[in-house]
Amino acid sequence: MYVDATERIAPTSLATTERILPANHPPIVYSPANAHQSLAATENGSMMKVDPPEHNASKDMEDVDGGGDEDEDESIVSDGDDLIDDLEAALNGDFDFKGDYYYASILSQAPNPCLFISGLGLVGLPLSERDAKLIIGCSVQAPYGQGHRTLVNTDVRDTWEIEPANIRFANPEWEPYVQQLAVKSVCQALGVAPSRVAPRCELYKLLLYQSGSQCRMCSFLPHQDTQKADGMFATVIILLPSAYTGGEVYVSHASTNKVLDFASTSLTSSAILAWYTDVMHEVKPVTSGYRLALSYNLIHTSPSMPRPVLPDMNYAVTCLHNVLRKWFKDAYAETPESNNLVAYLLKHQYNAANLNAGSRALKGEDAHKIAYLRHVAAELGYTVCLGNLVCNVSGCPDDDGCHYGGWERHGYYDSPSEDPSMGEVIDTVITVTNVVDLDGNSMLGNKSLTLDETCLIPKDPFADLEPDDREYEGYVGNGAGQLDYFYRRTVLILIREDDAPNVLFSAGGVHYALQRLAKSNSLLPSPEDRKMASLILANLSSGDTTTPKVMVEYTLKWNDVEMWKTLTKASGCVVSTFKAEQFIQAWKQFSFESVQASFAEILSRSPRMKDRLDFIHALLTHASPEDQEAVKEWSEKQTFLALTSYESPVIEDIPTLISNAHGKGIATIDKLILSRLLKKPSLYTFWIAFVKALHLNKKELLAYQPTTLDEEPPTSDTIDAIIERCLDAAVLQWNTVVSQPAYSGTTHSYYGANTFNQPQQAKINRVIELVEMYILTGHIQPCKKLFVLLFKVEGNVATKFQTLYTPLIPRLRDVLNKNGIDICSTPFIDLMQLFIGSYLRDMLGSKDHNPRPNIRKVGCGCGDCNQIDAFMGMNSVAQQTFRMAQTRRLHVERQLAMAPDLVTFVTIRSGSPHGISVTKRADVLAATRWDSRKAEAKKFLSSIGNEAILSKLMGHRYDDVLNAVKGTRPFVWTVSDAGAQGQMQQASTSFAPYSRTTSVTGSVASNPSASSSSNTQVSANANTLAGKKRKPVVQLGPVIDLTGDDSS
Repeated sequence: MYVDATERIAPTSLATTERILPANHPPIVYSPANAHQSLAATENGSMMKVDPPEHNASKDMEDVDGGGDEDEDESIVSDGDDLIDDLEAALNGDFDFKGDYYYASILSQAPNPCLFISGLGLVGLPLSERDAKLIIGCSVQAPYGQGHRTLVNTDVRDTWEIEPANIRFANPEWEPYVQQLAVKSVCQALGVAPSRVAPRCELYKLLLYQSGSQCRMCSFLPHQDTQKADGMFATVIILLPSAYTGGEVYVSHASTNKVLDFASTSLTSSAILAWYTDVMHEVKPVTSGYRLALSYNLIHTSPSMPRPVLPDMNYAVTCLHNVLRKWFKDAYAETPESNNLVAYLLKHQYNAANLNAGSRALKGEDAHKIAYLRHVAAELGYTVCLGNLVCNVSGCPDDDGCHYGGWERHGYYDSPSEDPSMGEVIDTVITVTNVVDLDGNSMLGNKSLTLDETCLIPKDPFADLEPDDREYEGYVGNGAGQLDYFYRRTVLILIREDDAPNVLFSAGGVHYALQRLAKSNSLLPSPEDRKMASLILANLSSGDTTTPKVMVEYTLKWNDVEMWKTLTKASGCVVSTFKAEQFIQAWKQFSFESVQASFAEILSRSPRMKDRLDFIHALLTHASPEDQEAVKEWSEKQTFLALTSYESPVIEDIPTLISNAHGKGIATIDKLILSRLLKKPSLYTFWIAFVKALHLNKKELLAYQPTTLDEEPPTSDTIDAIIERCLDAAVLQWNTVVSQPAYSGTTHSYYGANTFNQPQQAKINRVIELVEMYILTGHIQPCKKLFVLLFKVEGNVATKFQTLYTPLIPRLRDVLNKNGIDICSTPFIDLMQLFIGSYLRDMLGSKDHNPRPNIRKVGCGCGDCNQIDAFMGMNSVAQQTFRMAQTRRLHVERQLAMAPDLVTFVTIRSGSPHGISVTKRADVLAATRWDSRKAEAKKFLSSIGNEAILSKLMGHRYDDVLNAVKGTRPFVWTVSDAGAQGQMQQASTSFAPYSRTTSVTGSVASNPSASSSSNTQVSANANTLAGKKRKPVVQLGPVIDLTGDDSS
């Protein structure tokens, strides 16, 4: 509860016996602190724990006593001979205290107490310097207790105090808030057992700590609190908002030490500190400002329960210290086989998300044990980790005649009583995953640590225990299969610090070593840093480009040229691996002579032309006068190597290639790069993008001036020739599409495999793209090369029309319309004539003959399935019922279920035996009927154009088209010597060689089987209608034979 800064509190709101504040003394008040300023804590009764680094409220402090005397008498070392037994005994000592010896937290939601001091009045918060000085005027020097005496000595305690009798809180919410805070937060944190009578939080003093330039800064030397009231067991300090620095509170118990520091939030927030009276604590000097605090005594009031007391942990800690010290000295006769680590099973289990919080996630006894162990381990030189252990025990089950079902996880056992028990154990594998340090930092990434059974504490921890999970193969052959038991626990891992690097690197590899290096802040590497770096460099994988990025930072930081050379030999290092400024820094630190070989090696591994040439250019711009000549010579050599060794072109490199063509001439780029790349496969997208770039930059490329006498300036024909060669290369790769995009159409592959027949959108897109490029660059006639390949695409004619040719036609027509090109102009008229002729012959047929291939078989070839396939071949039958025994019927139903694009079926459960009613899908039935084929043909022709366009395209053969559609006479191709209407020039035989030159004969009409051709080719001679000479129709490529068998 806070009041506005401008608000004055009326005198009537305060006791009339107190003096009224002077006019020049308005209270300064503060707003509630932001919620984000509080630590990982709440104030609604849940425990508030101090541990966030951002507030530095609690941090480990250095052990004042150091690491102990190495020459300590051997009598204090453990007397046992077995390390595992001794460690188990030490870790099972008196560590079961559920609380902590201190508590600290920011109180982000604390109300304003409205502090009223007799003789002064209302004190504003945050505390101003003016109010602080007025408080000192009303205070006395705080004494301290020594035995039975109470003394005042500023060398021991330099603090001002005011007795509670002179203090009031005008806010009625303050005292209930403090009492609730003490009971629900402080007592819970200190491990105080709940009781029917709650402890009482009693105000002891108001304390003010100040800084001063002429006197010793306020502090309180190390001490323990005396019991100031009957039943007192803890001290509670509430820091009120008042800006200060310094003033850290050091608390310690047994071997643990903590530093509590709230200076960073002191202006805007209250905070609470509490500790048992037995805890040693010291208040460090306030270095600036003032700290205002309320000191409370926490008093036990329940007559039926003993006063809470902090247990003495010194004995347990001493035992643990002695065992670890003896192990460190290799003084144990019996140790684990590895003798470098042990794994102690914790009481509770924690998942991977829990372990990400490190020791903060631990509960109860586990948390208390780790709190003391971590300091002893750090002192004696041990690494402490946490992880999830899985013990997999494999063996043979007892073969006692019990039921051997399938895997237990799959529920194949008839009852739990029939679960087999483990007989002979064959193997035990113990792994630890999610290994983290006590701060929650991952040690091994996704790797695991493999342990030996002898490392576990206690010994044989899973003996006679039921597994957490089991897997059983079931009965196999003449005996029971393998039985696996799985035991899962969370473990504490202790590793001797000297052994930790090798142990953890063997498991975690590069991830562990990088994390270890990240903790190094020194400019000069330690021996351990060197060891980690060497392990990393020796174990770099070929595809790892991340680790070199990290290691180059250490290379430059440590100024290590040999490490640079080793690093750059790693196959993962390319130009893009490092930043440009890192290369320059390496050059400046190590000299150009030292790094040029490594630079060349990195360039040779870099696939992208842009990266390589940009790198070379950057070196030239940073060359000093002394290095200029050497760098220039090296750069020219590397540029030539980059151009002549360019093997993996990508679109991103095209601007770099065009830029070099401007500077070196397109002829040079053609000679060094293009001539070699034209022979490479799978570069379709590159060639399309490169052609566009050449076309857009043609004017600039023509402006190039040769630099040598034997070099000729580029001409338009030169660039056009290169463009056509690039287009030819792209055309040859138009069909090399890796995957097809999804299509939502409803057409099906009735004739081929049992898959939905998607239009080949990627191939269609490429055909359209190539036509557009031919039009853009003015190379329309070479389209014939594309059309030749288009008609040679693999597959039966029906499928090609359905998935490729029919969807292509409207898109091609739109492109021609957009560019003002008549579809009846060459070479497009020839393509359309081929589409029309092939469709009428191979898709339409006649009333008496369906030229399309038979619908694929549904069955497997057995007698029952053959009945189904016979039904599918009946063009006029739409539905049929088949009755058969259950086993046979189920088999047929499975076959039908794999052909949902052809049929639907239902099971008839009346009568005996049951039957299957099979119905052909409407579109499948339509494909076999003349009326449907006729309607499809009309739709196909209309997609090309209206009657006028079709008449213009087909010329004198338009009547034959109409007759074919009416069904009066099938459309056929014949041979003629006449010239060709709309004749295209013959394609180069070097571009598209053919193995056959057989011309078409009139036998097509009498040989329907020829219509299944997939290589639709037309003779170089003209075609005429059978029995009558016609004007020539189409000539495409060297030979296009519509009657040839599919040879693709």
